[in-house]
Amino acid sequence: MWISSAAERNTFAYDKTIELFELSILQPHNVFVWGFDYRIPVKTGLLSKEFLNEMRMSSTFSEAGFAKEYMSRFVGSTEDSWIKYSKLDMHRRLNNPESKQKLREDSKAFYLLAVDVARR
Repeated sequence: MWISSAAERNTFAYDKTIELFELSILQPHNVFVWGFDYRIPVKTGLLSKEFLNEMRMSSTFSEAGFAKEYMSRFVGSTEDSWIKYSKLDMHRRLNNPESKQKLREDSKAFYLLAVDVARR
């Protein structure tokens, strides 16, 4: 039996989890991998939705921390990844988002729309 919590991807726990996932495919009668997120404790009454909502509204809220602690997701980049997660995450915030068109004097102005799909 192996029990672990999610953490950064460049940890022993991540490598071991990947190894066990692979073994669960190759040896399904010998290896079983099970993980769950905050929905199980909420459904069984061990964790309240109000607590989670208050935590998300906190000024100290961290998406990466929530992903690890409450969603059982490994975060960050591995040593062999093409892009360093910490660098990508720094540029993930919109400094001046626009929810409506702002008319500009320059008639050649345009909007570039993009979607951030780096997280699963």
